[in-house]
Amino acid sequence: MTHATLAEQRTISPPHGNAIIDAIELDDRGLVVRAQAGDAHAFGLLLRRYERRLLAVARRAAGGEAEPEDVVQDAALKAWTAIGRFDPDRPLAPWLFTVTVRVARTHRGRHRRRRLLLLRAPQPANRDATGPAPTEDSIWSVVDACLPPQQRIALWLRYGERLDAPAIAAALDTNATAVRAVLARARRSLRRHLEQQGAIDDGREPHDA
Repeated sequence: MTHATLAEQRTISPPHGNAIIDAIELDDRGLVVRAQAGDAHAFGLLLRRYERRLLAVARRAAGGEAEPEDVVQDAALKAWTAIGRFDPDRPLAPWLFTVTVRVARTHRGRHRRRRLLLLRAPQPANRDATGPAPTEDSIWSVVDACLPPQQRIALWLRYGERLDAPAIAAALDTNATAVRAVLARARRSLRRHLEQQGAIDDGREPHDA
C-alpha cells in the first residue's frame, strides 16, 4: 500500500480562514502557540518539520509489527488532541517522540506476532576479520534485525537523535537509571552480534556517561 506523506494527508482540517503561515519566520514555539489556538495549518507545519525524525523513531519502536507511516499518522492525531496541554516553552521533539513511542506500543499490542518471525535475519559474514569496518547503515541494520524493541528505540534516541538519558526516559516511561542500563545491555548485545557476523573482532564497546 502506498502511503501519502503527512503533508499530503488531510486528517486534520484547518479552521475557518487561517492565513498561510511562513514556516521560515516562525520557530517551533510560535507554531505551537498558534496550534494551541486552533490553527491546524500551524500544526501541519510542525509535522512536516519532524516527519522524517518521527518515522525513524516509529520504525524502531514498532519493530516490524506495524507500518511506521500508520504509527506516525496516529501519533499526529494524538498530538493534535493533546497540543493544548503542551508547554510551549519545552522542547517539542522529545514530546513528539514520547507520543510516537506510546502509539507504536499500542500498534504492537494490536498486531502481536512472534518477534523472531518478523525481524530480518542477519546475513552471514563471508569474509575474515581483516575486512572493511561496518558502515553506520550496516550497524543500524543489525540493530533493527537483532535487538528487542526497547533496546532499538533507546539506541536510536541516544545516537540517532542524541537525546540524553532523562529525555529518553520520558519517551520510554521509565527513569534515567533504567535507560542507562538498557543502553549498556544494547551496546553489549550489538557488539556480540557484530562479532558473530565477523564485522568486528576486538575493541571496546562505546561508553555513554
